[in-house]
Amino acid sequence: MIEINEAVNRLAPLLQQEKLIAFVGSGVSRRSLLPDWDGFLKEFAKFCAIALEQDDDPTIQALVKDALDAGAHHNPIHLATVLKQTLVEREKQDSLTFDITSGLQEWFAKTFLNAKPNELHNLIVRTNFPFLLTTNYDRLLEEAARECGINELYLRAFSFVEDHRKKLAAAVYNRSPCVIHIHGLATGIVLENVILTAEDYIKIIKRRHHGFTFIIQQLLFNYHTLFLGYGASDPHLEDLIEELAFFRNFPDDHARLPKSFLVVKREKARPIFEKYKKKMGTELIVIDDYEQYQDFLKMLNAAAPRKVREQ
Repeated sequence: MIEINEAVNRLAPLLQQEKLIAFVGSGVSRRSLLPDWDGFLKEFAKFCAIALEQDDDPTIQALVKDALDAGAHHNPIHLATVLKQTLVEREKQDSLTFDITSGLQEWFAKTFLNAKPNELHNLIVRTNFPFLLTTNYDRLLEEAARECGINELYLRAFSFVEDHRKKLAAAVYNRSPCVIHIHGLATGIVLENVILTAEDYIKIIKRRHHGFTFIIQQLLFNYHTLFLGYGASDPHLEDLIEELAFFRNFPDDHARLPKSFLVVKREKARPIFEKYKKKMGTELIVIDDYEQYQDFLKMLNAAAPRKVREQ
């Protein structure tokens, strides 16, 4: 485990040399009143249930009733996955009276596009991370960059969609800072591209968008990574760390390989969890409460503010 002062001493030189990228999770947006990952899954499940409410099939109605049962203690991933699969099947059969595409886009816009950046977003964009990767659907990093006058980030935000890939490849090749949305953006979302599970990530990103996957792998293999705003047991974090471990462990010269750092509350950094993360090539930076998150980011920003570049 690394205390925050030690972490700043270790990470500041990497930031100054532009060798540390940030991977931003939903925890950073919670201060902007957006849901965390579990909250997003539960809200998505409610949307699916409403979309399926008019279906006459008794099996579907049983699923809807179970999903909306306030007393049910479902695993959020299981709940959202089952309902999404049901919705996809019904949409293919054209048996729904509910307009899935417009309804989903309206729900995503309502959920993610009215929020405002908070101080954590501002500190992240003002710090010298060459690339900001995020699994969040919101555009709060870009909005923070716009408010801070950092046009290079505001104007260069990419996802896996086809017309972004060449621009993203050029930005990475030229080492031009940008924001990269791993799961896509809330604008123009369609049901088949909503990523809930590792299976979705593999099917949507790795199988359909090989070029995008290759670019992300190049970043993860060539830069150290700081994970911000991820829960200790976030399933997407587990997938990403295991992917990092795979790509960073096959060369012979392990000493020169990039490292990963994960900020977690001290109570979560139990010995088995720490040992497992260390095995996966990830070191834990511990904080006592969420106020220290902001203190940590302030110290990183003071040690390595974003360099002004010519546009």
